[in-house]
This record gives sequence, structure tokens and C-alpha cells, in this order.
Amino acid sequence: MSKHPRYIEENPSPTFFKVWREYRDMTQVEVEQLYNWPASRVSNIENGRAIVTDHVLRALARAYRCTPGDLLDRPPPSSSMMLLKKGRGGSSAELGLGALHVALSALHQVGVELKSMRTDIGRRLDGLEGEIARVDSGITEALRDSVDLAESLQRTAGNITRALSLQPANGDDEPPEPEEDA
Repeated sequence: MSKHPRYIEENPSPTFFKVWREYRDMTQVEVEQLYNWPASRVSNIENGRAIVTDHVLRALARAYRCTPGDLLDRPPPSSSMMLLKKGRGGSSAELGLGALHVALSALHQVGVELKSMRTDIGRRLDGLEGEIARVDSGITEALRDSVDLAESLQRTAGNITRALSLQPANGDDEPPEPEEDA
């Protein structure tokens, strides 16, 4: 087994090496000359016939002015329109395959973005559910407190009413004398 990490095995998942190279208007030969690589090395990388080490991945990312993650996960912006405008590929069949590859890449990116959005929305919903639970708990506690306060006010009103009924009507502090029967 190689001491370098492998990013591409014998049956690679779709990558975007070729699309990024073409997006930057570079040929395979230009990239190979840039790094003094042997002929067909870029072709082998793009077709999944070569192991891509971390060093090679970073070199291609520098050449294409993108991140290593971009090369593995997403096409460049507007790459489908770029291929159609340039008329790359020579024959219409090659152009069709290029456009299909770009469409597949774009669909893959949409799927990645949807998954990310779903995860983000899920986190936000979890946060909202937690906030709703805290607010609900606060409202329940406030209702309990208001019921306790209402009961306390009723007791106080009753006490005041009883106290007022025991007060002398003549304004003296002493209770009135009982009337005698004649």
C-alpha cells in the first residue's frame, strides 16, 4: 500500500479535474509542462486511471486556482455555459458528453447543497423547538403565578371585607353599644 493517501481508486466517484482545467483555459500539456510531469499524466488523472496523492491534488488546485475540495466535490461556477459557449470538444458527440458531465456535476452539487440546507434547516428547527419549549415553560410558570396571585388577592379582598364589616359605623374606635329592649 502506498504511503500517500489515495483520493481516487480504480472506480472513482465523479470528480471535476477536467472541468476545472477547461474552466481555466488550460490544456493537459500546459498543466504537465507547468509541473514537469510526464505526458498523459493529466489525462490519466482526469479519467480515473491514476492515483491522486495529496501533493498532486494540491498542485492541480493551485494550477486551476481553486481548492482541493472543489476538484473533488463541485464544478466551477457556470461551467456548463462555459462549455457550450466555447464549443469545446470538437465533435458534437464530445460536446454532448462534456455537457452531460457538467450537468451531472451540477446535479451532484445541487444534491450536496440540498443536503447541507436540509441539515441547516434541521438544526434551525431543533433550535426553534427548544426555544418554543422554553417559552411554553415560561408561560406555564407565569400562568401558575397569576393563579396564585389571583387566589391571594381574593383572600385579601375577603379579609378586607370582613374587617370592614366589623368596623364601627359611628366613627369611634369602639364597637357600638348593644341596644336595650324596651
